[in-house]
Amino acid sequence: MEYEKSLKYILIHLAAILSQICVQGVHAQDYDVSDIQCTFNSESARSGKALMGVKDSISARLRKPESFKGHPLFADDRGIDPMTDPVCQIRPDISDITKLTYNLHVSDFSKCGVLKRNKIRNLY
Repeated sequence: MEYEKSLKYILIHLAAILSQICVQGVHAQDYDVSDIQCTFNSESARSGKALMGVKDSISARLRKPESFKGHPLFADDRGIDPMTDPVCQIRPDISDITKLTYNLHVSDFSKCGVLKRNKIRNLY
């Protein structure tokens, strides 16, 4: 149940953040967010049920609006290059011929701006 609540809030916050990205600072854009996968081994470790080799991570597929020309980024740290960073990734899906779909993968929560508040993860 906690996992489902965390997943729901991650989806809501991720969609809200991505929807704030603007074209020329005027029109808000809505990203589609799907295929969200989360692992939270830090909570399992505290309860004595840690899985070997499993790290905290968040993965999702993002699809930008057709009219949007920019690339998604991490709002909390614009110094992170999501195209090349090994732990804070937002990379184009090479199988998408429309070039509108990206794969998000975060495996270092503190570096990538994932905050935990009341057992809920937020990514900005």
